[in-house]
Amino acid sequence: MTVPSHAVWLMPLTLAASAWLLNPFAQPLVSQAVSLNDLNPAQRANIQLAARVVNGTVLPPGAEFSFNKKVGPRTFKRGYRMARSYIGNDSPVTAGGGICCLSSLLYQTALAAGLKIEERVPHLRTLQTIAPGLDATVWYGSSDLRFRNDTTEPVMIDCQASRTQLKVQLLSNRFANRSALPTVRTAASRRNHSQLLVEVFRNLSGKELLVSRDLYRLSP
Repeated sequence: MTVPSHAVWLMPLTLAASAWLLNPFAQPLVSQAVSLNDLNPAQRANIQLAARVVNGTVLPPGAEFSFNKKVGPRTFKRGYRMARSYIGNDSPVTAGGGICCLSSLLYQTALAAGLKIEERVPHLRTLQTIAPGLDATVWYGSSDLRFRNDTTEPVMIDCQASRTQLKVQLLSNRFANRSALPTVRTAASRRNHSQLLVEVFRNLSGKELLVSRDLYRLSP
């Protein structure tokens, strides 16, 4: 049997199209990771639970992501454990303590992908696991992390949490232009023996803009 000549070059295209349809979000756009070794088992369990809820979230062009809306209330009934949280200048034990690691990495990936930040609330003091200026605190019913996919391509959030590491990626399709991604830099300066001022800038196409200016109390 003779295979038509046009079918010879159509087969690779067909295979490529099938692969794209099966996994349209195979292109890593940006990625951030943090060690969980310094966290206690309850904090790690809370992060793993919230990461499973967020994992696989697809944001079409124009769609907004809300951490509180997606993750929902952090309650015993929903599987969250009591663990230390960072609320203001206090460190109370609350259900869901520790998940700010996840919201902070989501914030960092959104920044690095050039997405529009709609809401982000910093902690009042420096954290053990997240660099100052790149953190995002969340509290159901009040403080939220929200960002919008204002690009022309859909993106998918990939969250993988193990006992030792949390990794968050934004995945896109093969048409995504990674060369157009912005660069993010931080500038920190001590105000006095107990305070740290951190500025975050995002540079896109040679134009640098101030993203945030946060004053932190230095944790002991």
